[in-house]
Amino acid sequence: MEYVYYVIGQNIESARKNKGLTQPKLIEKLSEKNEKTISRNTLSKIERGDSSAYHTFRFDTLAAFSEILGCDIGHLIGEYQQRTRELADICDVTGYNADVIEFMTNLPPDQKEILSEILLHKSFLEILARINELKSDIFSNIQEGFFIRQRFMHELNEDSETLSHYLNLADCEFYMINKCFSDIVSDISKQQDTD
Repeated sequence: MEYVYYVIGQNIESARKNKGLTQPKLIEKLSEKNEKTISRNTLSKIERGDSSAYHTFRFDTLAAFSEILGCDIGHLIGEYQQRTRELADICDVTGYNADVIEFMTNLPPDQKEILSEILLHKSFLEILARINELKSDIFSNIQEGFFIRQRFMHELNEDSETLSHYLNLADCEFYMINKCFSDIVSDISKQQDTD
């Protein structure tokens, strides 16, 4: 694999910022881990993708970056977008993005159990299908209502009825979806009571 210095630099900078570290703070942490440290100028060059900064760049420095920034070396060098190979594999298999996986992973055990029951409930796929059907209609109607309002501001009294109509439709659809979720939760509660 050919490594693109610009990508490596972007990934290091992004991971550093996600950790809330300034360049000087990252260098300080790096010097604690590594007997050979780098200057702020060198770190700036690395983050900009300047290939001259990589001539003296050592693998142990990259490993220290990885440890400090809480991500795999593979992420830093651009082999995968997610912080870890495991997360990248889970995203590939499930089709979910990393934020969804990390959200679900960080749920407390009792909430994971509830989420699992909801996902496996017989009505859940019906709700998803209904949401998918309605999604484009609802949002296009709402958007159309807002466009009408913007286009005809001088006739707001007449067009506010159209906008209200679209918003009421959206409210009704969201109410129905919310009711379906409530029914699922109710079914799960009843099932737990009988167990």
